[in-house]
Amino acid sequence: MKRKGLIIATGVVFAVVLCALCARRPILMYRFYKTTLWQFNADYKACAEDFNTVKDYFSDNYQGGPDKLFSVSRGHNSIRVFDLDAKEYVELPDNIVSSLDNISKNGFTYKDSVFDTISVKGRRISFGIENNHYCLVFSPDERPKLIHSPDDGEKIAVKRIGGGWYHVTIKG
Repeated sequence: MKRKGLIIATGVVFAVVLCALCARRPILMYRFYKTTLWQFNADYKACAEDFNTVKDYFSDNYQGGPDKLFSVSRGHNSIRVFDLDAKEYVELPDNIVSSLDNISKNGFTYKDSVFDTISVKGRRISFGIENNHYCLVFSPDERPKLIHSPDDGEKIAVKRIGGGWYHVTIKG
């Protein structure tokens, strides 16, 4: 009889421990997900002046026309911007090149956050990275509802920075 009670008690303890571990697992997964969700973030605070300088230049020169997509590439000594629609390099003022250089070096610090695109859609200006999982977006009229285009079909997470700026990343 004592042995039967010991077996039951051991089973109950095992069941309680197993339930506790199973209940904790989703919490651990959630915390891991939350920490990696924003890993691609641009360091807006470190380069706010440069992001605003570049945003103002592209707003002044390309808003009001058709949507534009620019490829940003970094060479050994310089940074260049290629207009994918016109299929030509864009001649930029020295202050814009300097700001883009600082953004490229200091604005995207995570190893997989390689700054490579600037997109202009209406009043929205976005700074994208190579893997297309994140954009720093200036959207003065509304909270972003997409990362790149409506055709993506990606679920996104949005974090407001302030002044029309947002971090936008793909969920999961």
